[in-house]
Amino acid sequence: MSVKVALQQLAETLTQYRFAYLLTVGDDARSHVVAVTTTMTDDTLLIAGPGRRTRANLAAHPSVTLVWAPADPRDYSLIVDGVGSLRGDELAVAPTRAVLHRPAPSQTTTTVVAASRTASSCRSPPTPHTVERRRVWSGATRSTVREDGVVNTLDEWTQAVAAELGLTNAAGRDLVLDLARDVAHNVARPAAPLTTYLAGVAVGTGQDASDVAARITRLAEGWTPQE
Repeated sequence: MSVKVALQQLAETLTQYRFAYLLTVGDDARSHVVAVTTTMTDDTLLIAGPGRRTRANLAAHPSVTLVWAPADPRDYSLIVDGVGSLRGDELAVAPTRAVLHRPAPSQTTTTVVAASRTASSCRSPPTPHTVERRRVWSGATRSTVREDGVVNTLDEWTQAVAAELGLTNAAGRDLVLDLARDVAHNVARPAAPLTTYLAGVAVGTGQDASDVAARITRLAEGWTPQE
């Protein structure tokens, strides 16, 4: 399951990751993998002090791949393909393609319980859903990733919906997103929008939003589907 990342948004996406694995290939068709840290300058990824074998592979085959693993295995890895070149003591990589990727959840249609277990077994940031891919759950920027690869913060959308509904106070966005994440992970992804709707109904009756979210989160964390 892959989601395209626009190259102009790569620098922002990289803030959610730490080190990467650099993959090069030699004339013997064997891949060479090393852990590296990267910096990005003028749309180019820079890696300091590439080793002897990396340099030799690069001279033979300049195409390289960088993989950033997520801190949480349920999240998306970032994969960047590019063309490498040596600049003194640095390896410069010009990105040609970037995607967020994780294994697709296993398919099952036997029972609702099986479907719930499948959905709760993977945490998906961003989750493929119709045209828009929803937010990267663990991302510090709380971003959305669209089919066309454009990455935007949720602020613009939140403000647009609030204006459409005539709301002057749209506070609590992060509270709702965190609640949806917890329910999607512990119960099932389809339960997330339904739960946030019910939470909104409860808040509309005068209940405290933080208390409502905390109670639902506790319920979700202890949730065990009935057999």
